[in-house]
Amino acid sequence: MPWIVRGLRPVSGSAAGRLPSAGRQFEAGISDVLQRFSLAIEADLNGVAVVDPAGRIVLVNAELERMFGHSRAELIGRPVETP
Repeated sequence: MPWIVRGLRPVSGSAAGRLPSAGRQFEAGISDVLQRFSLAIEADLNGVAVVDPAGRIVLVNAELERMFGHSRAELIGRPVETP
């Protein structure tokens, strides 16, 4: 899925086809970095959650699912509560 850097929002449809060559290369690099980051999080033996600036969970790994007893689908999008 194509991404733009500002906010990492997906670009779709004709907008993705209008990116200049350098933009497509940059986008491919960002996509590669995001994929590597996701793989590193998944491989971590610790429970890991990635939270957006609003405090909502955007990514969890399998160990966190096991620790909390909830699936990714249940956790993604939920707010992180702090005491």
